[in-house]
Amino acid sequence: MKLFEAAGNSLNQVSALLVNLSNQEYSRPLSILHNASIGKHVRHIINFYQCVINPQDNNVVCYDARERDLQLEENTVYARIIIDALVSDLKNLNTETHIKVSQNFSTNGINEAQIIESTIGREVMYAFDHAVHHMAIIKIGLIENFPDKTIDVNLGIAPSTVRNNN
Repeated sequence: MKLFEAAGNSLNQVSALLVNLSNQEYSRPLSILHNASIGKHVRHIINFYQCVINPQDNNVVCYDARERDLQLEENTVYARIIIDALVSDLKNLNTETHIKVSQNFSTNGINEAQIIESTIGREVMYAFDHAVHHMAIIKIGLIENFPDKTIDVNLGIAPSTVRNNN
């Protein structure tokens, strides 16, 4: 399976999950997630893909500057619409496109951004791996708080682990 297809499938897995959650369930703070909601984790996944697909000026990806649209945390229909758009946008990307990634590792408010060279392919791979991690966290929240919900057995499991388990 190709990278962008895998990323699209992963995003579609998140979208399918949202069909069975009410907005109240989706946005409820869950103690097992340190009072984050499933919606916060979905928004975070979406934001990372948005940063790659829509880089800043001069083809700079900056994960620090993500939009953090609260509607993505509260409205499952809206989140699914945005996910559908991301899946569509992934089809138009080129893995070899050169970009830069900017990140500020400072915690004291000083802008000490570092910039490194990368490619769209590498950053989509990062967003994919990052999404798997957050999907595993979402799965914990679902199992503990919504045991009646049907969950894809492979939600939050890396492809290499799925292959190994088979």
